[in-house]
Amino acid sequence: MNQKESPSMTVRESWRTGLRAELRADRLLPAVIAGVLLGFIEVIVAISLGSLVFSGDLALYLPRGIGIALITSVVSMLVIALRTSAPGILGSIQDTPVVLMAVIGGTLVGSMAADDPALLPTVLVAIASISILTGGFLWALGMFNLGKLTRYIPYPVIGGFLAATGWLLAQGSIGTMAGYELTLDTLPDLLKSDQLILWGPGVAFGLTLFFGLRYITHDLTLPGLLVGAFLVFFAVLLITGTSIDEATDKGLLLGDSGSAASWKLLAPSDWIDADWSAILGQSANIGAILALSAVGLLLNASGLELLFKQDMDLNRELRAAGLANVLTGAAGGMVGYPTLSLTRLSHRVGGRGRLPGIAAAGVCAVMLFAGTSILAYFPVMILGGLLLFLGLDFLDEWAIRGYRKFNRLDYGVVLLILGVIATTDFLTGVGVGLVVMVILFVLQYTRIDVVRHALTGAEIHSNMERSAHHRRALAEMGDHVYMLELQGYIFFGTANALLERVRARLDDPDRLPLRFLVLDFRRVSGLDSSSVLSFGKIRLLADQRDFVLVLTHLAPAMQRQFDRDGLAASS
Repeated sequence: MNQKESPSMTVRESWRTGLRAELRADRLLPAVIAGVLLGFIEVIVAISLGSLVFSGDLALYLPRGIGIALITSVVSMLVIALRTSAPGILGSIQDTPVVLMAVIGGTLVGSMAADDPALLPTVLVAIASISILTGGFLWALGMFNLGKLTRYIPYPVIGGFLAATGWLLAQGSIGTMAGYELTLDTLPDLLKSDQLILWGPGVAFGLTLFFGLRYITHDLTLPGLLVGAFLVFFAVLLITGTSIDEATDKGLLLGDSGSAASWKLLAPSDWIDADWSAILGQSANIGAILALSAVGLLLNASGLELLFKQDMDLNRELRAAGLANVLTGAAGGMVGYPTLSLTRLSHRVGGRGRLPGIAAAGVCAVMLFAGTSILAYFPVMILGGLLLFLGLDFLDEWAIRGYRKFNRLDYGVVLLILGVIATTDFLTGVGVGLVVMVILFVLQYTRIDVVRHALTGAEIHSNMERSAHHRRALAEMGDHVYMLELQGYIFFGTANALLERVRARLDDPDRLPLRFLVLDFRRVSGLDSSSVLSFGKIRLLADQRDFVLVLTHLAPAMQRQFDRDGLAASS
């Protein structure tokens, strides 16, 4: 990135200025080369993710799925390239929301008959609606300057979800290559010889990508391995005398599903024929897509800030991604937003500014509208291997290396969410994670001492000048007065700890009997209704043990809270 856009520049002025600079000869060629390279990589990613959603009972509609994924890439790359606040950022179809879309699609298929004419319209409308809703949500966050609010989701919950995303990607990769969903019941079938040839090479390729990119950090490693995989695959076909038709019949190539990749706008009849009750039944998963898309976008933006060493306008990024997803949804596409990996690759190979994203979008468009027949020769093992690689990458980062990233309790939450999602569903896993994080927060916050200072009458005095006799009396009798200077927000956990502290003072045999308990609320920001119960118990102790309870510096709202509960207070 060579320039930082002035906040006063309009979006149109900024990209026009940047594009004119990029059209210079010294920048044009590297940008185009980077764009073409990134475009082909994006095509592979789009085909992989499209195949993930349209697998199993939906495999019959795989051509439509691939078309949907490719139009998503076209729109996301183009809109984000033109409207991002930081020239050089690339958009992409995103795996995390697409995995959830695959879950939703599988649930919809399970709730409807395979021959139900409403099945395909329901799935297509669900995908489009989710993208439009996601776009509207992101745009609204940006318009109301709420970009930073989405960062309050507990980090371990995000980590657990991403680890589970990796598990489902890895599981889905086997299903994509084998042609059926991987479950405990179908697991023995994978070991048959005719099945091993379908998924074995793909697993080997996925592991090669995973370990190769860990030890070879050059940015051209991934493109090189992809090209090498193509060459090895067709070399093996040549050596073994396997024809293209035979490879297609065996399920090694996409075949007609690839060559027939198609896209068209949803017809009004699709929206009418869709089973809306089934779609609305997925509201929880749809809500998860909205929230996690916002979090994923902002996490990527944070990484891009580190990459480019400059601050980004997060709200503008939200608005740009929001517009992209609304347009993508209107076109029937999936969810997309800025990507860290492709942007970094573009940056390393010399692509700067907006042109690489525009060129990459052009490659995806050509593949969709003019060159889809070449997809018939696309090896299924490469699709599955790429999905497996993405899944292993997530699992490695969050479920394995997360051991060093999180403390032990938080890491346990990550593994818990992973296990729950792997055995149940996303909603249950995220819900369990949030509940556990709330419990841990309460337990940890309870350990914070609500008492800032604990003083006796002998240790604190007024500004009044006193005689030596009175000072001696205060020193001798001051222990009858116990003053606690409170702080922070008081809730039931910390209020109970305060009650126990007062009890300990009353039962201390080495102290003088308590006659005055002073609670200073000067530094208290607020208290919840349940904490008043503990203060009521302190008042009861005052009546039973014959000491005076004094509450000082109560804010009006806290004063009303105590009055409602019948607690007398002095100030």
